[in-house]
Amino acid sequence: MHVWVHAPLNQCPHLDCAEKAGMQAFIKQEIADNKDETTILQDLSLRYGVQVLSTPPAHGFNLAIWILPSIGLLVGLLWLWSSYVAEAQPALAPAPSSASHDPKVLTAWKRK
Repeated sequence: MHVWVHAPLNQCPHLDCAEKAGMQAFIKQEIADNKDETTILQDLSLRYGVQVLSTPPAHGFNLAIWILPSIGLLVGLLWLWSSYVAEAQPALAPAPSSASHDPKVLTAWKRK
C-alpha cells in the first residue's frame, strides 16, 4: 500500500522534523487496523492538516488556487491577442467634411 504525502515520511524535508516519528507510527497503526489508502489520507489530513497531502483537495480556497492561474493565463493571452489585432489594423483617417473646403478652391475646381 502506498500512502502519498507531500514528502516521503522517511525523508522529511526539515532537518529536525518532530512530526516524522509520530506520522510514521500513525500510518503503521492505520495499516495495522486494515484501513484503506483513502481513509488513511483522510485521517492524516484531519490530524495534521491538508498541507501533508501532495495535492490539496479542490474546494474552498484551494479551489481558487487551482483556478486562478488558468484565468490569469487566459486573460494574458486575450490581452496579447487584442494588442496584436489593434497593431495590425491601420488607423483610418476621418473623411473630410464638405464644410472644411475653401469655397474659392471649390469654385475653381468646378470651372475646370
